[in-house]
Amino acid sequence: MTRITLKTRPLPGRVARAKRSKNVPAKAKKATRPDRLLLPKKRKKSEGRASRYKGDLNSYFSDIARGERQLTPDEELELNKKLQDSVHATTKRLIGLLKQDHALLSGATKPRLPKAKLEALRVEASRRMRRLNPERLRGKALQQQLLDRFFDLEGLDLLKTYDPKGGGAVVERMIKANLLLVVSVARKYYRPGTSTPLGELIQEGNIGLIKGVMRYDYRRGNRLSTYVTWWIRHAISRFIADKGREIRVPVHMIELIQKIGKVRAKATAKLGRTPTIEEVADQYLANKRSESRYKPPATLEATARQRVQMIERLHKMSVQTQLPVSLHTIIRSDSDDTELGDLVPAEGPEELKPWSGLEDGHLQKAFQNLRPIEQEILSQRFDLANSDSEITLRELGEKYNLSRERIRQLQTQALRKLKKELAPLIAV
Repeated sequence: MTRITLKTRPLPGRVARAKRSKNVPAKAKKATRPDRLLLPKKRKKSEGRASRYKGDLNSYFSDIARGERQLTPDEELELNKKLQDSVHATTKRLIGLLKQDHALLSGATKPRLPKAKLEALRVEASRRMRRLNPERLRGKALQQQLLDRFFDLEGLDLLKTYDPKGGGAVVERMIKANLLLVVSVARKYYRPGTSTPLGELIQEGNIGLIKGVMRYDYRRGNRLSTYVTWWIRHAISRFIADKGREIRVPVHMIELIQKIGKVRAKATAKLGRTPTIEEVADQYLANKRSESRYKPPATLEATARQRVQMIERLHKMSVQTQLPVSLHTIIRSDSDDTELGDLVPAEGPEELKPWSGLEDGHLQKAFQNLRPIEQEILSQRFDLANSDSEITLRELGEKYNLSRERIRQLQTQALRKLKKELAPLIAV
C-alpha cells in the first residue's frame, strides 16, 4: 500500500522559526579590531563641557546600576561580623609590626642583611611609625589608638593595605551595594543652577557612606542602609554649608535660615501676604515654646528681651544671607552697557580707612586707654600703622606665645572697650 503525504503549512510562531533556523547557515560576524573597542566615541561639535559632564554621570549611574545588588539582613550581619574580625586581626598585626619597627629603629635587633636592603627596611619602618604611632604609644593606649583609626577613611586604606582579601573586600562589597542610595539622597539636595553640581554632592555622599560602613555595628539593631543614610546626609549638608556659597555662612546660621524659611512660608500662606520680621520672630518663638526641651524665661522682662534679641538676630541674618553681586553685572543704559565694577572706585576714600579715625581726639584717647597688648593686637590686625600688611591670628599667637583663640578673645575684648567708650558720641 502506497503512503500518501500531504503538503502542510509551516508551524506558526517560534516553533516554525526555530525549525527554519536549523537549515539556515549562520551569518559570519563582522570582524572588529580589538583596539577599536577601547577608543572613546568621537564627540560631536555641538557637545560642550556640560553635556560631557552629564554623560560621565550617566555612565556612572549605569555602572553602579549593573554593580552589586542590595544586601539582605543576613548578608549584612555576616559581612559586618567578618569586618569586625578583620579589624581586630589587622590591629594585632599592626601592633606586631610597630614593635618590630621600634626594635629595628632603636637598634635592639640587627638583622644580617645587605646594607641597601637594611636601609630600605629602616625607611619603611620610620614611615610606618610616623603614620600609625607618631606619639610612640604602647600597650592598651596603642591598641585603642589604632582601633579609632578604623572609624574614619583611613580605616579603609589600612584594610586594603594589610588585609585586602578579607576586610578590604568586605568593605568594598558593603559600599558598592549602597552606591545607589547615595545618588538618591544627593538628588534631594541638588538644586539646578547652584554652585554645587550633582557630581560633587555624590562624591561627598560617598565619603559619608565609607565612614558609615566603617562605623556600622549590627548589634545596634539597625539596617546598614538606615545607619549610613544619616552619615550620607551629614556629609552632603556639611559640604553645602562650607562650599555652597561664595561667602561662607556658619552651619548653625544655615540651620536657623532653614527654620526661619519654613516659618515665613507658613506665615505667608496664613496671612496671604509677606510677613514682617516682627511677625516671623513671634511665630518662631511660639513654635520654640511648644518644644518639650524649651525652658521659658523666668520673668516677663526676660521674655521681652528675648523677643528683641530675636528680631535683631533676624535683621542681621537678612543682611548676612544676601547673595553677592558680580562686578561684571551689566547696567544697561541708552549709550552703552556699563558694568557695575566701572562705577565702584578703585580705592576707598581716606575717611573710610581704619587708621584715618585715629586723628580724632576722642578715638585716640579711647585707644590709649587700652592695655599695651590690646593696642598692639588691634594695630597689627587692622593695619592701623598704614604699613599695608595685616597679621593673622596665628602669626600674632606665635609672636606673643599665645593660642590663636586667646588672640581672638583679646581682640574682641579691645573692640568691646572701644565701642563702650565711644557709645555716647555715636548716640549723639
